[in-house]
Amino acid sequence: MVQPRNGSRTSPLTGGPRLAANPANAILNYLYALLEAEAATAARIVGLDPGLGLMHADQRNRSSLAADLMEPVRPLVDRYVLQLLVRRTFSTRDFFETRAGVCRITPDLARELASSCSHWARCVGEVAENVALALTPDRVGMRRLPTPLSGRNRSAGRPSSRLQARPDKPRHLPAVARSCLVCGGATKGMRRTCGEACEAERQASADPSPFLVAGVAKLVALRLAGDDPAHSATARAKVGATQSRRHREEEAWDAAHPGRPDPTLYRETILPALTSLSVSRIARVTGLSLAYCARIKRGEAVPHARWWDALGRLARAG
Repeated sequence: MVQPRNGSRTSPLTGGPRLAANPANAILNYLYALLEAEAATAARIVGLDPGLGLMHADQRNRSSLAADLMEPVRPLVDRYVLQLLVRRTFSTRDFFETRAGVCRITPDLARELASSCSHWARCVGEVAENVALALTPDRVGMRRLPTPLSGRNRSAGRPSSRLQARPDKPRHLPAVARSCLVCGGATKGMRRTCGEACEAERQASADPSPFLVAGVAKLVALRLAGDDPAHSATARAKVGATQSRRHREEEAWDAAHPGRPDPTLYRETILPALTSLSVSRIARVTGLSLAYCARIKRGEAVPHARWWDALGRLARAG
């Protein structure tokens, strides 16, 4: 099974988790927003002010106590999203990108994710009740605090003879919907595709092409013979010549354009638009390696300023 990777939680647009630039973090941000709303509601129900934080500093326009109550439940949300990424195939109808490069989820996916609210409400409700109990002075004869969110007081008040000893039931996360691995449509039962056509396409794409098989076999034969094309003297000379040529081109460009360009301009105007482009298109425009272009797209590397105009035109062209 391919392990899902969603990159860093840091968005290249804000330098923080807000305004996600990829689908996985867009889902996380949306579920965290639902959890925060449920936490603020739970705080009010048990008589706490959502704005008076304990661990989070008070700030304008933020429910700091709700942020405190969220923390114990965040790992459950993370696990839910991980299961979603493993079991479901998303499509272009699940996300859209704004002009600023922000990745958003569509209303259909939002409604599906919002169905998990009742689970997050139960989880954060118990946290809110525990916090309210911890903040209450311990006085003899004081009436027990109500537990309207979990109903634990009602269970404790029932006669013990009417209760049967049983182990605590494990808390299950909301069910994750399966989808077709090819088209992203709905599937039945444990099927991985929605029909015969998609299943045939999946099997065809899973079989390696004859060219790929022959290429791997030839590479193995060359390496066994002591001739590794990737590390031979010819390959090293070719890489060295390419690096020297690019170094000379960069020096010539720097001499013709005095003054180092501001990297902030690249991060704010060019990088957000690159997330929707394929790595191969970026490589064709710049002539850089696919591995380095992948780092450029993820925001892990800033290309030399001589490529910024070309990348900007490519991003505008879409």
